[in-house]
Amino acid sequence: MGKTAFIRKTQISIQKHSDKKLDSPLLNAQIVADMRWPSELLNKKELVKAIMDEFGCSRAKAYELIEQAQKRGLIKFNFATLLYSKH
Repeated sequence: MGKTAFIRKTQISIQKHSDKKLDSPLLNAQIVADMRWPSELLNKKELVKAIMDEFGCSRAKAYELIEQAQKRGLIKFNFATLLYSKH
């Protein structure tokens, strides 16, 4: 591969990655509790989708936010129903 082809390929790669929404450092566990939930009780998959739709973050970041919110006591997980609710 020539130098020009390598540079062009790198530019295309950078452009593709820069078009993606980046996880904001402002996203923290508190936003999970503060956001408008589509329903009072949600399973984890539904909550992840709601966070991703609301903030445009990655699936991994949404799962991370849920875990942080649960650890901080901002949301509750009911082991009997397997549903999350606001605290």
